[in-house]
Amino acid sequence: MADYDSSLAIQSISNSNSVKVSADTAANAVGNPIFTSITDGTDTLLIDSSGNLQAILAANSGVDIGDVDVTSIIPGVGATNLGKAVDSAAGATDTGVATLAIRDDALTTLTPVDGDYVPLRVDSTGALWITGSITVSQEGDYVDDSAFTVGTDRGVAIGGVFTTDSVDAGDFGAFKMSAKRELFIAQDTAADLNVTEASASAILADTTAILADTTAILSDTTGILADTSSIDGKISTGGGVEAGAILVTMASDSTGVLSIDDNGSSITVDGSVTVSATDLDIRALSHTTDSVSIGDGTDTWSIDGSGYGQVDIAAQSLTALKISATSAANTALNPIFVDVVDSNVTGGVHDYDVGTVASAATDNHDYTVTGGKTLLLHQVVCSGSAAGKFEVQSGPVASLATVAVGFISSANLNTTITFNPPLVVPDTSTGTLRVIRKNRDNQSQDLYSTIMGNEV
Repeated sequence: MADYDSSLAIQSISNSNSVKVSADTAANAVGNPIFTSITDGTDTLLIDSSGNLQAILAANSGVDIGDVDVTSIIPGVGATNLGKAVDSAAGATDTGVATLAIRDDALTTLTPVDGDYVPLRVDSTGALWITGSITVSQEGDYVDDSAFTVGTDRGVAIGGVFTTDSVDAGDFGAFKMSAKRELFIAQDTAADLNVTEASASAILADTTAILADTTAILSDTTGILADTSSIDGKISTGGGVEAGAILVTMASDSTGVLSIDDNGSSITVDGSVTVSATDLDIRALSHTTDSVSIGDGTDTWSIDGSGYGQVDIAAQSLTALKISATSAANTALNPIFVDVVDSNVTGGVHDYDVGTVASAATDNHDYTVTGGKTLLLHQVVCSGSAAGKFEVQSGPVASLATVAVGFISSANLNTTITFNPPLVVPDTSTGTLRVIRKNRDNQSQDLYSTIMGNEV
């Protein structure tokens, strides 16, 4: 390839009007620049009318672009932008900038003058300092003597304090209440309690008590008391020996039961107490030391030194108390009457039962005592074809107890368990006589038992 003379080529281009590379065909200078286009083949950098290069820097962390001046920022208002639009809804994951404030416990005067920007100030706990007055107007704020609509209007609840503490003169304090939230109302003088009464008699007769004399709460005929009797700690029945007593009148439909309790001491009855045809039920407390006198109004039943009642039996005809053929002394010819009866003894109990019992297993033979009677058990007869055990239990069915045990063997296949005197099994709580039959042989066998006795 022949050598290429670059200087000649450039000279040839610069003298050709068809290949202009500057403003005109003159020599390149400040006022006659070379036209240059910067492009990547698709997009081209632009220059505005003032000759400023318009470029957007791509994100590239760690690249130093030198001194950059920013004169204005208009942030976005999206969830991840620091800017937020006025009157827009807050999102649960919105990004923002935390507001910082300066701690100023004493809230001293600041150097900036009126109209300057200053940071917010907080106290030692981070509470923001706020000055000035706050006016609150809402339901519950009523004009004096204005109407209140029940069920519609609202008010402010007033609370009390459950305390024994007192306040000093001039102090502010909350109302005092009881543990049940009852408001305490105290009266220093009678004038402090402003109560009026439509009738002529006042509730307060003087400054020392609500009722100091016989003035009634209501003096007219519609009041609690229509006469001059006073409610002065008691209800008076009038004068004489009954003055100061409480008059109790039983209603016509009363059950006749009157409960009297003075919460402590005894109750004294003057005179005698008359009981009609109905018996008087007297129940002494377990801890009482008082005595009870039993009499007919004339004579009294006496108790001797041993605690036994002394009863005099009035003379009666011996025929009414006859215990033998005649009223004479009992002899061989004047025997004591004995009536032999068998009405209280039922037929004998012979309760037989058999059970096929596997080897080493048990089977129960139960007899339930007839209601209202008692079983007198005499014998339990047991048998089998091999070795066996017979355990006898008695008592309430819920708590049976073992009372006897018998055994049989291949050499002695029968056993009788005898009770003399008889075993008493009452019907209390489902009284039961149980025979537990256990097979002690190495194979199944039939075991037999018979319960023998009487029910009385």
